[in-house]
Amino acid sequence: MFLDIANRKDINIRIDGKFFKPRGVAMDDLPANVKNFFNSKYIDNGELFILLELLS
Repeated sequence: MFLDIANRKDINIRIDGKFFKPRGVAMDDLPANVKNFFNSKYIDNGELFILLELLS
């Protein structure tokens, strides 16, 4: 599902009435402290996740 969303430029995601544009982020691109926090909170996560940008 991640690749289907992250590879599209024309998709918006609506959450609680707000619209977001997905931005693909590789875990390797994140600072070490962010990766460590994320991995400690979500133990069974994948290598990638979707970062959402709020649209105005």
